[in-house]
Amino acid sequence: MIYLFYYKKAHILYHENKYTEDFNMNNGRSNIKIYKWLKNEINFVVKDLDRKRVPFFDKVPYINLINNLTNEVVLRKEMYVRDPQKSQLYVIFDQTDLMNLDNTFYRYVVTFEDINSVENVLYTDQTFSCHGYMELLDAHVPPPKKPDIILGENFLPYEISLIPPKTVYLSSALKARRLYGYSGNLMTYALYLTNWLGYVTIQTTLESNPPDSYALWSTYETMNFYPTPYTGIYWGNIIGNFSYVRFVYENDTLNTGTFDKLVFKP
Repeated sequence: MIYLFYYKKAHILYHENKYTEDFNMNNGRSNIKIYKWLKNEINFVVKDLDRKRVPFFDKVPYINLINNLTNEVVLRKEMYVRDPQKSQLYVIFDQTDLMNLDNTFYRYVVTFEDINSVENVLYTDQTFSCHGYMELLDAHVPPPKKPDIILGENFLPYEISLIPPKTVYLSSALKARRLYGYSGNLMTYALYLTNWLGYVTIQTTLESNPPDSYALWSTYETMNFYPTPYTGIYWGNIIGNFSYVRFVYENDTLNTGTFDKLVFKP
């Protein structure tokens, strides 16, 4: 499980030195906080003195974390160029980078190597300085949730008003990722089937509470296990920022097998 701490706001860097009032602060104060046990993504944009973006082609950027007491570079990491034309840079600090560092304030300096392998400094908005400040903190994150397991026999029968009527079987409404506060939108499921013929529909909703009406659920996907009976574990992914997910299965008229269980991992 990876938890992502994401700075949507891009911190400004300059090709030349000039003081402007902006994001970065002096030692002991910083609005760039990085968390030891998370995956931290921090975004930067490079501008000239007129605050216009500077194209960033054929350059390799690095970020350097510096111990305030010893002036030692404790971490140097290559950054990514998201869009060279728009001069968008970002860096990702993860557990491997940070686990051996003390929780305190660090100076940071962003440099880049040009096409001739000469290293240059990008200036922050400090007063005539190329240093900004980051604070490293511990993060208390929730443990990964255990999968939801629903036996086939615990799905509830529901009769759909058709001619003739059709009976399907409903799982309970399962909380999706966003209700647990997890980042990302990828969820996984597994269906355990034995010689089974039938149809499985995944339904989703964005509502804050599970809909009471069958018609208010949206169909995400329908899978056909027909005309050959299926035995084994069938798995797949659900991608989306939903509130709840549920599964609906229908036995084919020729079915003699069993829908054994569902495993769902938000």
